[in-house]
Amino acid sequence: MDPVEAVGLVLAAGDSRRMGREKALLDLGHGPAWAWLAAKLHEAGCARVLVAIPPRLADRVCAAEPWLEVVEVEDRLRARGPIGSLAALCRRSPPARGWLVAPVDHPLVAVATLRALLAAEGELRVPVHAGRRGHPVWVGAGHGPAILAGPASLRELFRGAGVEVAEVPVDDPAVLANLDRPEDLPGA
Repeated sequence: MDPVEAVGLVLAAGDSRRMGREKALLDLGHGPAWAWLAAKLHEAGCARVLVAIPPRLADRVCAAEPWLEVVEVEDRLRARGPIGSLAALCRRSPPARGWLVAPVDHPLVAVATLRALLAAEGELRVPVHAGRRGHPVWVGAGHGPAILAGPASLRELFRGAGVEVAEVPVDDPAVLANLDRPEDLPGA
């Protein structure tokens, strides 16, 4: 099977402790954050989108589109944090040239930003706004083995020795907007 250009990966399997409620289910006026973000990834050009969720959300999160798959991440991988969810999704991903990795706590990102990341060059790409790196990120499929081998975090993957990271300038402050706590929500 020929690889697709890009698969979108939504990391939504965290415990949401700081938010005090499920970040994946936050409704910011466009439906649940996980679904809104997945739809943006697909609209931007991801042929498939996989969403990592904790088992406790299995009855509340479902794939209603042919391009969408929901993946329950087992606790031993969830215990590793976002990189564990990323490893679970990479294992389930169809062959692709790379993955557009979007944490669910960055649902405000613009589709234009996602398209810019897809169009840029480089095996590792990160959006930059106002001189600061943000999310989501692009991870080329060549980094799949490293993800499965278990770096401690995405940050470690992006800061590894000899790793080149393409910084993609974007006019989108949402790449820095991490909705981690109730006071981070728009209008809070």
